[in-house]
Amino acid sequence: MRQPRRIRDNFYIDPMSHPAIVVAAWNRPHSLARLLKSLRDAHYPEVKVPLVIALDGEGDPEVVRLAEGFSWEYGPKEVIIQPQRRGLKSHILACGDLSERFGRIVLLEDDLLVSPWFYQFATLALAEYRAVEPIAGISLYCHAVMESNAFYPFWPMCGDQGVYFLQYAVSWGQAWTAEQWQEFRGWYAAHPEAGNGTAGFLEHWGENSWKKHFVRYLMATGRYFVCPGTAYATNFGDAGVHFPEANAVFQVPLAQAWRAPAWRTYVAGEEAYDASFEPELAWLRTLVPELGEREIEVDLHGQKDLGQSAKPWVLTSRPVRAALRSWGRRMKPIWQNLRYAVEGNDLHLARREDVLPWSEKDRLEMYIRWHRFYYPVPRLRSQVLYEFLKGIGATKK
Repeated sequence: MRQPRRIRDNFYIDPMSHPAIVVAAWNRPHSLARLLKSLRDAHYPEVKVPLVIALDGEGDPEVVRLAEGFSWEYGPKEVIIQPQRRGLKSHILACGDLSERFGRIVLLEDDLLVSPWFYQFATLALAEYRAVEPIAGISLYCHAVMESNAFYPFWPMCGDQGVYFLQYAVSWGQAWTAEQWQEFRGWYAAHPEAGNGTAGFLEHWGENSWKKHFVRYLMATGRYFVCPGTAYATNFGDAGVHFPEANAVFQVPLAQAWRAPAWRTYVAGEEAYDASFEPELAWLRTLVPELGEREIEVDLHGQKDLGQSAKPWVLTSRPVRAALRSWGRRMKPIWQNLRYAVEGNDLHLARREDVLPWSEKDRLEMYIRWHRFYYPVPRLRSQVLYEFLKGIGATKK
């Protein structure tokens, strides 16, 4: 098989240098040009910063022209062009494998744009968490929506300078040490078809997704990404493999000034979220002591596959036969209703066997209630949406 072409600009690898920047691209010249400009405008230390632009095969010739012609004044530049198309999953895995060669990398897909301070954050975070066992990677992105829960809003509580821990792979600006990436690769080689656990939403992700395998790895091994309270990368959602048309749902504000992060060491009880963006039980217990030592599946948004959970208790918004304790649903984030003992009958602590089975119609009704909670649009538009979804539900018994 033909080997990838490499175009080198006076390339030199210093094993003690800062992380290499790896840009993954294929056939979106406008996206690549936008990202490369933001990289050129960012701040870098007085060291050589390697840049690798990795292009999947059989892409747009304009993408190749942009990559080869891009001037990188901060260090060595290399362009890798695959002779045949690999597809998104294989391409990103190959990009991650470059961490073994460089020791540490910052990986950016082409439809991102970075803050001027992204490299400083990534470098410091990699150094801070390089030997912390539960940490599997560094995120440059701060989620504003829950990717797993119908894209409801997500509000981390750590503050702009803080960090939180998320058991969910990040694909919109991420960094790894070689050791962190090799741990994932070793697990994936041994578990190529691992189950989804309670994260049933992964069933709907296509074969092109590398991220679903990393999510499974995090769940299976109890590891986390470190995420900043303010984003150092944002996603334009340009049309491509995953988006048939441009989608701005994942756009987030970027850090416009540098403030030293308030690092946390991961311990049980720190702000952490699971793969469904639900608060981890250990953290929730510190906020709601009355939960006690019960083993509880936290499913406040009613999205998990509870059949995959072995925990005897559930915190859920699904209807239940009987509840040990119930709360209302008026505060955001949702867990604050428990923290401040909001009265009501919307959220329940119940035994798992007391959670009632539900149909697709039930799911639609719950979606309507969540939509009204998170998006309190004017009454007329809310009623139009309600009638539309009710009509859909009427056809699904």
